[in-house]
Amino acid sequence: MAIVTPGTDLVITPAEDLIFQPVALSPLSVALTNANWLYLYHRPPLVSVAPQQPSAMTRTAIIVVPCIPSADSVAGTRYDFHTVVLTSNNANITVAVEYCTSYTGLPGSGAPTAWTNIFTQVTAATASVVLTQAKLSQAVPTTAVALRYSVSVSAGSFELHHMLAVPAPTTVPTGLQNSGFIGYDDGLFGTVTNAPVHAELLNRCRRSSIAVLRDRRQMVLSLCADEVQANCLITEDNKTSLAAFPSVVLWFPWQGEFLDVTVYALATVDAGTSMGLLTVSQVPAGDVQDVATVTLDASGTDGSGGIKSGTLRLRLSGEGLMRWARVAVSMKTTSANAIYLHSLVALWQPGD
Repeated sequence: MAIVTPGTDLVITPAEDLIFQPVALSPLSVALTNANWLYLYHRPPLVSVAPQQPSAMTRTAIIVVPCIPSADSVAGTRYDFHTVVLTSNNANITVAVEYCTSYTGLPGSGAPTAWTNIFTQVTAATASVVLTQAKLSQAVPTTAVALRYSVSVSAGSFELHHMLAVPAPTTVPTGLQNSGFIGYDDGLFGTVTNAPVHAELLNRCRRSSIAVLRDRRQMVLSLCADEVQANCLITEDNKTSLAAFPSVVLWFPWQGEFLDVTVYALATVDAGTSMGLLTVSQVPAGDVQDVATVTLDASGTDGSGGIKSGTLRLRLSGEGLMRWARVAVSMKTTSANAIYLHSLVALWQPGD
């Protein structure tokens, strides 16, 4: 018996095999191996962030990114981390990634968050040459609620361009996984002549595919700056009415008219109330005028309020591959006070 996948490409040949397929061993075996393929190669980003950091940094950049890892992340689904930097000198770039299971406070606060290291990697960089540092096959615990990147340079300065983490399982596991996925092996169809076509195997194609799609949430929006208040570039002072950032378009190919995304935010204030200071809103466009907004609180002066979250229902424009929605992030303060937006992301779970 072996668990097999159809290489790096799905098998759909010829096109008419997509519908009205006869109930036989070969088509079902192909469909099941395609589900195995989905487990290996469906890789939506757990993290995709172009952080708001100043040019020519000499200090350490510290970025917190809320996340929801795969339910299979320790046993089966590991992650590849790619960090893109540009250095002014020939120097070593150090990238450390940690996770927390509960966010309790900023560094230096009364109850700073406890972080656990996933990896620390040092890579030699060449002056004025873009470097993509890769750290592959890392386990991210299913209990993680956020990752924290710490990026520094040994000499000169650097630009932190992008941080990416994607699922990267190396094998299809056997048996029922926490996500609901069940891998297919060829023990029955590959060894028994005229083996029976069982309803469970027919159902497994659909159930396993849906399990993978829903288990691997996709980061569709990110706006992240530094965890340290003094270094946070996304800030407003004495803005008592909402100030909006430029809107962006989110793409959702082949989705229906409505879907939900969950917004996670970590923001702090220097004084005053934390209530209702952040919003993420869909921007009306074309025939889509009846749109929604989600309002979030900041987390106090020291982050002790934790990461806040809320659901935003989007009404999509366009058709087919070109389904989209335009959204904008806004924030405000109370009179004479300041707000610091350390991190804001939106995650989408297909089917929501």
